[in-house]
Amino acid sequence: MKAEYVENLEQLIGSDQNKIILETNMLHHLLSVSRLRIGEEVLLLNGKGLKVRVSTVSINKVQATFKVEKKEFFSTNSQTNFLTIGLCAPKKPALEECLKIIVELGLKNLIVINSERSIDINKHKERLLNVMISAIKQSNNPFLPLVSYNNLLSINFSEYEKVYLFDSFEEIKKRDIDKVEKDKKYLLLIGPEGGFSKEEVVSLNKIPNLVKLGLPIPIATTPTFVSFIIGVFYNRSVE
Repeated sequence: MKAEYVENLEQLIGSDQNKIILETNMLHHLLSVSRLRIGEEVLLLNGKGLKVRVSTVSINKVQATFKVEKKEFFSTNSQTNFLTIGLCAPKKPALEECLKIIVELGLKNLIVINSERSIDINKHKERLLNVMISAIKQSNNPFLPLVSYNNLLSINFSEYEKVYLFDSFEEIKKRDIDKVEKDKKYLLLIGPEGGFSKEEVVSLNKIPNLVKLGLPIPIATTPTFVSFIIGVFYNRSVE
């Protein structure tokens, strides 16, 4: 179903639960690219758990009016809250692809990390938000991830039950992932494309709840690895 992101969706519904009016400048893609028509249904998302299925009543140059067909609110207490991805930012195209994957697979928590060998993400934040908005529209996911931007060694690793580290800086013998419990928090820390620096490795080795993992796969791009490792952890999760 065609979807659109409306940040203030809950406020727009207001007291009239049966009608939503949106300015046409908020609907550029639907009107100009998807050619939205009268009677066509659209899914409106606010990225915070609210999904509203509407049918198109009228469209003019200034605004579009929709009839509310169904409203759903999803709790943040979902199956994926136990996982946080800590992603040392790869090059921009790979980073954008990683964000799409993370959104489409339903991850709620993401830390985009500045490390010595990652790209500088500060000038890309607005673009990255737009990529994630595009991904929730594509996937009809009701949630945008909660994203924080941190330097590697500024992360509070102690708030996690375990910190799983994936990197190629040394021979890692452990390949099995223990079962993870959904009532606890786990951080999946994915290193930069050039690996961690020696100084970062020394600091990471001091984390008491750190688990280093190697996986039986060939060298892969960061987006491929992100998809793979999220799937592995979903498979290992227990109630």
